[in-house]
Amino acid sequence: MRVVEGWHPSHPDGLGYNLLIDDDWIGTFETLEGAATAAAMHGPGRKGHARLRQVALLPSLEARRGATD
Repeated sequence: MRVVEGWHPSHPDGLGYNLLIDDDWIGTFETLEGAATAAAMHGPGRKGHARLRQVALLPSLEARRGATD
């Protein structure tokens, strides 16, 4: 599960935070909090469960390495 800042080709006018789970695009959200809430609802093992888990968004070390190379 990851959140990527930017836009998705299917919604080029929607700049925001894209939620991807197993590389499947879930949606673009206006805020990181919105993306985290959606991640809690769509995360692994969440089908049919009403209670939300907390989701911690952490920076990607891979993205940071790519920016400095």
